[in-house]
Amino acid sequence: MRLTRRQLLGLSLGSVATLASGIVYLQDESMSPAPAKDGQLLTDLHCHPGNTYSQQDLVAMLSSPGLVGLTFFKSESSDKLFTYEQAVKLPGVQEIDRGLLARIESSGSIGYFTRSSLCYSRS
Repeated sequence: MRLTRRQLLGLSLGSVATLASGIVYLQDESMSPAPAKDGQLLTDLHCHPGNTYSQQDLVAMLSSPGLVGLTFFKSESSDKLFTYEQAVKLPGVQEIDRGLLARIESSGSIGYFTRSSLCYSRS
């Protein structure tokens, strides 16, 4: 089957619209903690919260029961993602294994976070 230019343009625009809606959907995730499951530990070992959240929201997310894996950067020039290095500076944080695992307590709730992935900044 041979495509006309009009059909090719229609397919291209449809693909771009689908990709754009997927990107918007994936970047619009809330940071509310998942519901508790009796006898189970919630673990997300690949979390990339943005730096646009307030410190209060970040503390609430990290101090919810469970384990969260935060990325870290090889370059100091990136400021889009909230990293492990920034998290250890939050109030109520105690590092258990320096540079790898930390505990955070806030309002009687205790959570844990770890350095889990490496991202390289190209800037």
